[in-house]
Amino acid sequence: LGMADRSNKGLNLVLDLVRTQTPWSKIPPEIRKRYQSQLGTEDKWERLRIPWALQLHLPHHTTMLIPKSKFYYRALEAFRVKRMPYPYHYQREIIDLLGILPRRYYSELIATLLASERGFDEVPSFTARDVVRLINIDRNAYIRIANACKRDNQWSNVKRRHAVISRYLPPPPLEEGTPDPWWNVWTVGARKQEEGVEWEQKELNAFSTITQSESTLAGEVSRTGVNMLHCRGRVWFEVKLTPQDRITVPPLEGFVMNKLNRDQFERLMYEIFVTADESYTLQELATVLNADLRLVLDAASLYCRLGFAKRVPPHGESIALHVSWESEGGNQPTGGLERQGTDTDDLRDRIALVYDASVVSWLMMGSFSATLKQLSVSMFEVGRLRAKSVEQLITEIGKLDRNTAAAAGGEFLEYFEYSAALRRTLLSIQAGGKRKVSMFRLGSLANLDHKTRAKLLERYTCVVSIAPSRATTEHDQNPPSLGPPSRLCRSPWMKLFLYQSLQSGPASVLFSRGTRITTLPHPLRKYRRYLVVEWDASNSQVASSNPVTGKTEGLDGSGNGVLIVHRCEIVLLLNSRITLHPVFVQGYETMEFEDSKQGKLRERRTSSGHARWASAIMMAGCLKRDEDMRRIKSPNAHSKELTAVVPLPFPTTKADTKEKKNSIEGRGELGVPVEAYEVAKRVVMEFGVGRAVGYVRTLTEINPKTKEIKWIPLELEFGVVMFQHNSNTTQCKLLETDELLSEEALKSHANDMTAFAKRLDKFVSKYSSGPGKGWLPRHSLLFDGHSLRRLTLA
Repeated sequence: LGMADRSNKGLNLVLDLVRTQTPWSKIPPEIRKRYQSQLGTEDKWERLRIPWALQLHLPHHTTMLIPKSKFYYRALEAFRVKRMPYPYHYQREIIDLLGILPRRYYSELIATLLASERGFDEVPSFTARDVVRLINIDRNAYIRIANACKRDNQWSNVKRRHAVISRYLPPPPLEEGTPDPWWNVWTVGARKQEEGVEWEQKELNAFSTITQSESTLAGEVSRTGVNMLHCRGRVWFEVKLTPQDRITVPPLEGFVMNKLNRDQFERLMYEIFVTADESYTLQELATVLNADLRLVLDAASLYCRLGFAKRVPPHGESIALHVSWESEGGNQPTGGLERQGTDTDDLRDRIALVYDASVVSWLMMGSFSATLKQLSVSMFEVGRLRAKSVEQLITEIGKLDRNTAAAAGGEFLEYFEYSAALRRTLLSIQAGGKRKVSMFRLGSLANLDHKTRAKLLERYTCVVSIAPSRATTEHDQNPPSLGPPSRLCRSPWMKLFLYQSLQSGPASVLFSRGTRITTLPHPLRKYRRYLVVEWDASNSQVASSNPVTGKTEGLDGSGNGVLIVHRCEIVLLLNSRITLHPVFVQGYETMEFEDSKQGKLRERRTSSGHARWASAIMMAGCLKRDEDMRRIKSPNAHSKELTAVVPLPFPTTKADTKEKKNSIEGRGELGVPVEAYEVAKRVVMEFGVGRAVGYVRTLTEINPKTKEIKWIPLELEFGVVMFQHNSNTTQCKLLETDELLSEEALKSHANDMTAFAKRLDKFVSKYSSGPGKGWLPRHSLLFDGHSLRRLTLA
């Protein structure tokens, strides 16, 4: 509710009334009448005020119809049911009224989970981190406790399970709950002498120091003493932030990759992960996110408590530290960061590199470095690497050894090549330190609303994308983007637009949902294998999920959304998939020879229908199960014999063209056939994208009868190529100079991309149902190799 749609005036009015704790009697009658659907009746309003107040992290108010203790008990139970982190924003009231500390809360939560025999994965990620921090139970410890409990003789008695569990829970860790020196420390009531428990002198001294002052910082007390008091539940910590404070997010340590709650507060926390910058105050950050300041402060406080963020100390701040904080290896004097060399010293020449989840998988699966894995987790969960962390990433990738990757076998060498290409790209963009680079995960940017994303990116000189990317976000070229200029670039419409504009391309069909076929349209029958892409309602090719929203992000950068299907399987596959969503199918490999016997068998249609036709094929033994259907697991997995990749931009001078035409291999060290180069040149001239960074993939078509080879366009992608060494090297050489990233070049490029996006939008509007219905096709469309038309099925 704290991040509700600002266009919904009725909901915003309700939220304002909740924030001001307005009782029913104080709501003006005209407002009650106008927004009756939101406000309801008096009874409904009073019932809903409390859960809404809890979601907005509002305290108890005297106008509420329930006592204060019951309000905070309901808050605790609401958080416990959803397994959310302890409600630290109500900590003072919960401790004073209910006496429940965070350690007890988490111990009971874990006990309930164990008693119901559920897994540790059921604990959401942020909650799991606090569980590890405070009660020392991680995934492995949880499994050990669960196994020990099940071996206990009393486990079969359900009523005795909590008693059994309590015997196996570990003691709370002494050091894991160590506060930062700037945290406030408060005592839990007056000093009491527990039965059989003696107070140590360090505890007594620390307790005395805390009680002698109205407000005490943890750094002013003995580090060991305050830890012992906290471990035994005698003190609690307040992590208080003000609207003028600033935070920064270093690489994650101790993050637990578990399930998500997908509630509004968790969503806000992930948005802060991406947008938090030490140049923003928390007040400014709330403005950028268009979020409630109270919720932003609570989220930032929780981040600092979990160790995922650091408070940036204001200039001149100093704490009279107890000597133990330095002698015992404590934190920095202010518990924050040194201000020298921060990411915000120079806001000029800042470049944002946008990557997708496939890049993270390369790093995680292909690395042997714990530091690199930590950075990879940050890239995925935080969704961003700041400039300092990018420098660390470059260093860690540089430590990888190609021979070690090759010796590991499997796909490790391919992962190494991808990682090396990423490092080469980052170094080229930095241009010897002239520019600073930050990295953003595409899914995290897509999770932000348009205004927030625009405010975040406008601080950068340019946005550079990796190609091919999982999807893209709406971008108005402010700042200029060396990447896809429209979301439609990652949909089948892009290919149809390319083919129709050039009047050249493989025969292709975009089947609308619900279509049924008994055989392929005639132009597709000359192929042996096909490329098949399933298309969801977000006009993106079907792939994996966004870790925050759970929604599909589109085509995976590794190509996981594309199938190569043998002609013997294609009709069966299409009929099974078109019932769910539109499907895009295009010819990929033509028949290289004519086998009249099998050819007639494949085209045979009998009165008994398609099932008998397919059975006849299988009986004839024409199906090869290892080749019938496979996914393109990486962008480099396309057939080298059928396709060629031409990187963009490329020189277009007469002298260069003449030199390349005289080369048998086409463009020199790239090894691209001259015919493929000519196709790419046609693409550049047709769309005016001579300054774009990307590539054109071309395809060969072989006439089965004449054996004539013809090169045609297959796809146009925008962004820096990662999957091919020569192409990446060529583009990186241009990125090092000002040829692509100068102010004049970026301005011209932005104009070119804006014109391209408008032309693409106009084309799609002609054939689609519009943005309201996900740009889905109104009818099935056929491109026959020369022109696009509506497909009519017999």
